[in-house]
Amino acid sequence: AGLRRLRLTGNGITDVGLQALAGSPHLARLAVLDVTNNRIEDEGCRAVLESVPLRHLRRFIFPGVGPSYRMKLALEERYSRDAVTLW
Repeated sequence: AGLRRLRLTGNGITDVGLQALAGSPHLARLAVLDVTNNRIEDEGCRAVLESVPLRHLRRFIFPGVGPSYRMKLALEERYSRDAVTLW
């Protein structure tokens, strides 16, 4: 429950896996989530945006991930441009 950073770079995480993480109460203190080079699209990113457990998330890192341009803009709006690493 005290985990503050989670790096899942290139682990084969998909939208389904990210949705499961976003719903986990065990990640309630997570501040940084790195899902670089995984197969994540809009559904997984939406789960992060709407997640109650991840409400303390301050940085979302996802270069090499495939959300739409519109979703990237939504992520930038939620986490601020400086806190979202797109590429």
